[in-house]
Amino acid sequence: MKQHRLRLTPTEARLIYSKRKPNGNFKPEKQDFPKILVLDIETALMTVQTFHSAEQRIPQHMIVKDWFVICWAAKWLFSNETMSDCCTSKEAVVENDQNVINSAWQLLDKADIVITHNGRRFDHRKLNARFIYYGLARPSHYLTIDTLKATQKQFATSSHKQDYLTKYLKLPEKLKTDIDLWKECSKGNKQALKRMVKYCRGDVRGLEELYLTIRAWIDNHPNLPLYTDFEGDSCPNCMSENIKKGGYYYTPTGKYETFRCECGAFGKSRKAEKRKISSKVC
Repeated sequence: MKQHRLRLTPTEARLIYSKRKPNGNFKPEKQDFPKILVLDIETALMTVQTFHSAEQRIPQHMIVKDWFVICWAAKWLFSNETMSDCCTSKEAVVENDQNVINSAWQLLDKADIVITHNGRRFDHRKLNARFIYYGLARPSHYLTIDTLKATQKQFATSSHKQDYLTKYLKLPEKLKTDIDLWKECSKGNKQALKRMVKYCRGDVRGLEELYLTIRAWIDNHPNLPLYTDFEGDSCPNCMSENIKKGGYYYTPTGKYETFRCECGAFGKSRKAEKRKISSKVC
């Protein structure tokens, strides 16, 4: 029996995408791939007063300086361009991240799906807090993919931090930094701000590779073909048409035909086959 590899390499995943040109069942004038954004943000340190160093909840009146968003970096999935925005030296000193937040909002408003690592707890909620602070409306609806949640569910790795996972899977690693970089950014150090942007952009590129590596393992992955006018059979995770049907998936209430995709994803049909009703009386 032929065994399937654990995963496609990110290069092979890009090749699947590059083959999806507007022909055949695709209509050139229609969208043929959802807008998938890979995103990371970096926030400034908080300054607080405390009586001891043990783990504790800091009362709000003990906050001396609050956090703000130093910078963000993002790229559209499979794009060669990495985008970013960062506070200027003057903006960092006075903790004014309004321009950075406005540009982040404009980008998120265009996205169909947003990929982050720990974004559901951190990136999205931090950005939302700044959106409402500056009186911005909620961005247009988008679905989220959190690679942290996916790896925590599927893999018992020793750590689920992005830098550990990229090393473990031999993917592009994060730049080496320490806490002093964040301290210098808050002081408006121009070189530190440039390095922070470089660090953030590197995180985004590593995150894209991590996502492509684990994509087949993400159970609740958005159904990508729903965003297009494609009418044939394709993988919900990567939209490849190279899927092989065979076998069945059984639940207490139904029987579903299954398929395996070249990206490694395993799925089942949406509708259960009709069940035969036994006339036997127990």
